[in-house]
Formats: sequence, structure tokens, C-alpha cells
Amino acid sequence: MKITPVIKQFIIDNNSLSSRTLSQLILEKFNVKITARAVDPHLMAARREVEAENAAKVEAVRAKVLDESGKWASKYLQYLDEEVENLKAIADAATDTKIENARDRATVSMALQKGLSMVLDFVKPENDIKINITQDLSRLSDSELKQLDAITAKLECQAGTSKEASS
Repeated sequence: MKITPVIKQFIIDNNSLSSRTLSQLILEKFNVKITARAVDPHLMAARREVEAENAAKVEAVRAKVLDESGKWASKYLQYLDEEVENLKAIADAATDTKIENARDRATVSMALQKGLSMVLDFVKPENDIKINITQDLSRLSDSELKQLDAITAKLECQAGTSKEASS
């Protein structure tokens, strides 16, 4: 039996399923009996295509990160150099100034801590950086996919419980 373009697209769209499951779904949906063995080459080709797309996405993200890091690295380093020089000046000024009591020591210490905190806040990476890459689930068996669904449901349930508790 020749696989029609519509059935081939169905296989591509559902490439995370096993060939046996796809064979059954094709029978139910299109009323065409195709063995799992006949579905398998089309399924493998679809999975290779998805894998190649995911690899391209990963490489694009990697290139973007490297481009951005090169762009900002010199600015960060220049800023760090300036701040280190400022902190050295504060430390030198503190040694010229007599620290007579605990209050003077606390003032100098807080000034140094504030300067270091500003530097660290400036150079730390942003917390809201998100990289979205669709995972390729095509290599998982039916039982592994069921386990993944169960874990996802459990985590979503726990997340809902923690949100309710925090309200």
C-alpha cells in the first residue's frame, strides 16, 4: 500500500508516537490498513528532520549567546576596571583616615560592601533569560511517554498546590 501525502503528513505531525500506534491511528482516522513496518521508514525520516531542526535551533541559540557575550564583555570589563579603581581609592582613603572607633570601621566597611554589591549587581546575568527549545520526544517509547505525562501531571499538580498555599 502506498502511503498518501495526507497520511505521510499525519505521520510527520505525530512523529513522537510509535510506528505501531501510528498504524492503529491511521486505520481509525483514514480507514487504511498500514503495517507498523511500512510506517517505520516515514516515521524515522520525520524524526531525523525534527532532530535536525532542534540541532539547528540549539546552534542558533549558541551563536546568539556567543555574539551577545562578545558584544558586552568589553563593556563589563571596562566597568569592572573602573569600579575596582574606585574601590582601591576608597580603601586608600580609608587608610589615610584614622579609624578611631567601631563606628568609623563600620562606615568604611559599609562603603566597601556597597561598592562591591553595585559591581556584582551590574555584572550578574539577568534572571529572566529564557531559551525555549522543543524537546525531541521521538526517541521515547510509549511507556516512557506515559511516564513523562504522569510526571508532568504530578509536577503541575504540585505547582498548583504551592500557588494556592502562597495565596
